[in-house]
Amino acid sequence: MVNLLTIVNFAAGAISILLNLIALSLYPSFIEKGKANGYLLMTFFQFLSDFVFSIVGVVFRMELAILDHKGKTYVTYYLVYWDGVNISFNLYSFLVFVYFIFYYLNLTIVTSAVVCRYLLIVKKVNLNQWHFLSIIIFNAVCVIGLNANFCLSGFDPSIPLDIIYQNDLLVGNNDDLINEHSRSASLPTGFSFFIIPYLAFFIINFVAILFAYVQYNSFMIKFSSVMSASTKKVNEEYLNIIRLQLIVPLFLSFAPLFTFCWFITLSVQARYWGSISLVLGSLTPTLTSILYLGMLTKSRKILILRFKSIASRFSDRIEKPVKIITTTGHT
Repeated sequence: MVNLLTIVNFAAGAISILLNLIALSLYPSFIEKGKANGYLLMTFFQFLSDFVFSIVGVVFRMELAILDHKGKTYVTYYLVYWDGVNISFNLYSFLVFVYFIFYYLNLTIVTSAVVCRYLLIVKKVNLNQWHFLSIIIFNAVCVIGLNANFCLSGFDPSIPLDIIYQNDLLVGNNDDLINEHSRSASLPTGFSFFIIPYLAFFIINFVAILFAYVQYNSFMIKFSSVMSASTKKVNEEYLNIIRLQLIVPLFLSFAPLFTFCWFITLSVQARYWGSISLVLGSLTPTLTSILYLGMLTKSRKILILRFKSIASRFSDRIEKPVKIITTTGHT
């Protein structure tokens, strides 16, 4: 299972990096009259955020587990590829903190992009660059505050650093990624009051996307008859994207981690559920880019034109006759 999770994590990261780079390359084609409104900036910042998170998700590949050790239950965070790096416990804890900053910030950017679309179309709010910057700063502050409490003060250095290895030996679990040199950062589930803000975080983000979708859908039902064919088509495409952005994070991010939070609260042992949840969450950036690249007519047309241009150039190089220059010598 663990090997499969690693393969999925790496493959999802590589595909996401490629697709989000392609999505970012479309930015100049979406700018109108040389300016980008706040919604457009938020949409393409989402691709940038997905791109960065995909890199972070591979470099900081993490196992997350709830384990029993000597009659007590702990939540353990293990950075898979960092066993050979000699770093202090505090720095290790900080790296875990950095990973979750990007993880949860990425979720808030998805929510923000959906809400901005709702404000732009339904509420006719003229979003500008200052709105965009304000939203990003607000999200960053909230996510840092959400994670700082347990990452920087909750981890207990007195808990054995090889707790996962000891636990696997005790229960007879064979994990190719874990050995006697594996180190981790842990905190007791008695520190579980930190879970309350996380539960609130998931609920708020899900409700925000759901609210935006319901309002957007009602708007389309009410006014689609007076829209031009092109405007109606664009709004329907974005509505379909929002619908899927409600479903995809729900099943890949919100629900798995929400369940894991309840496991922590109830001190339920879960060796792999947390790791599976994080890997599922790493699929969200890939699917988000696919939605925008595949479901928007404008994106598809641009990509088709690029493909035809590349194919034409490649074909010309193959078919172009090669001039052979011969020389003759006289004696």
